[in-house]
Amino acid sequence: MPYPTANAGPDTSICFGFSAQLNASGGSIYVWNPITFLTDRFAQNPRCINPFANIRYTVTVRDTLGCPKGVTDTVWVHVYPKVVVGASPKDTSVVDNQPLQITVSTPASYSYTWTPSMWLNNSNIGNPIAMPKGDIQYQVVATSPAGCIGLDFVNIHYFKLDPDMYVPNAFTPNGDGVNDIFKPILIGMKQLNYFKVFNRFGEMVFSTTEIDKGWDGKYKGKGQDPATYVWYAQGVTYKGQVRNKKGSVILIR
Repeated sequence: MPYPTANAGPDTSICFGFSAQLNASGGSIYVWNPITFLTDRFAQNPRCINPFANIRYTVTVRDTLGCPKGVTDTVWVHVYPKVVVGASPKDTSVVDNQPLQITVSTPASYSYTWTPSMWLNNSNIGNPIAMPKGDIQYQVVATSPAGCIGLDFVNIHYFKLDPDMYVPNAFTPNGDGVNDIFKPILIGMKQLNYFKVFNRFGEMVFSTTEIDKGWDGKYKGKGQDPATYVWYAQGVTYKGQVRNKKGSVILIR
């Protein structure tokens, strides 16, 4: 009695997050190994559901014609890596007539589609220039050479203001998550040269050059008393102009 002819089907490649259809033939009884990702290891044509890495399956084929010995064959399911787009900046602000470079971190060999295309110099490249005239969210779809896709978003807030550093006049560092941090809000600025805060004795209680970093109301690890503090800031606009500002803030507890 001849052995059955085992055929696990051709190797296949899929994008991350997709499923593969397996197709065996050659007999009447099938057993697949390993069982990882399979819908039914005893089915002739099971599905491999959302594998996250390459995997090789072996199918053992038997018949019902009197030959008890099984015959095996193997098949690979190759999984293309997940497309992680990494669009930036994620959430930013611009002023009127300020061009904004938006970028993605995927390879240059990918193709891109940005939607909507409004206010973009080119909606089919990875690094277009946006010139918004209103709040907008852009979605970018990146397609790999294998045809796999990934997407990400960029949110842009538009202000019809001059480029400047806008600083609040009070804050409440009480740990409730609301107005706990004192910092300048940079709109139309590309750089913060410094932001410094002084107490009434002339001691500098806080200093930073990092955008979006602020004072939590502590000095040398100790929460400071309610009082008026003086601050100084210097930044550079997107046009390269230097802005100097100073003012006072009330610490409220």
